[in-house]
Amino acid sequence: MTQILDSIKGMITPEMIQQASAFFGEDSSKVSSGIKSMIPGILGGIMKKGDSPEVQSALKQAADQHQEVQSQTADLFNGQANPQVQNMGNNFLNSLFGSKLGDFTSAISKDSGMSQNSSNKLVSMVAPIIASVIGKLLASGKLNLSSLLGGGNSGNGGGIGSMLSGALSGMFGHHDQEKETADTGSNVMDMVKGLFK
Repeated sequence: MTQILDSIKGMITPEMIQQASAFFGEDSSKVSSGIKSMIPGILGGIMKKGDSPEVQSALKQAADQHQEVQSQTADLFNGQANPQVQNMGNNFLNSLFGSKLGDFTSAISKDSGMSQNSSNKLVSMVAPIIASVIGKLLASGKLNLSSLLGGGNSGNGGGIGSMLSGALSGMFGHHDQEKETADTGSNVMDMVKGLFK
C-alpha cells in the first residue's frame, strides 16, 4: 500500500491542488480533503471489484497510458487533459461504480464541503492518476492484485480507510487534521462497502 501512496504522492503535488482549487473556485483545504477521501474510496472499490473483467480491463488500459498521464498531470488539474486520458479515467470509474458513481461523488462532496459539481470534476481528475499508478504496478509485477483484494474482503474496510487516510493526511494536509481525516476515510470506506452489497 505504501508503494501505491508514494507513487500517487509524486503525481498529486501541493501545486496541483492549488491549480484545482483555482479552477473550481473552491478553498484548497476542501480540494485536499476531497482527494484524501477519494483515494481510499477508489482503492476500496478496487478491493471490492478488482477481480471483475471490466475493472481488470480498465486497469490494463490505464497501465498502457501511464506515461501519458504522468506527462499530463498538470493539465488534468486545470481541466486541460486530452480526451484520451479523460476517457480512460471515466472508463475506470464506470467499471468500478457503474450507476452508483453519483453516490460516491455525493459522499465526497458531503465530506469535503465542495460543491457536487466540483466533486464530480475532481474525481475525474484523480481517477486517471490512481488507475494508471495501480495498473502500472500490476503490469510490472510490483503489486499483487490478490493481496489488494484480500484487504478488501477481510472485513476490516474501516481499518484500511483509517490507515490510508492517516498516511494521506501527512501527504496532503496538516498533522492536526489526522484524526478527522482518518474518520473521513473510514466513513468513505464504509460507504463504498455499502455500494457493493
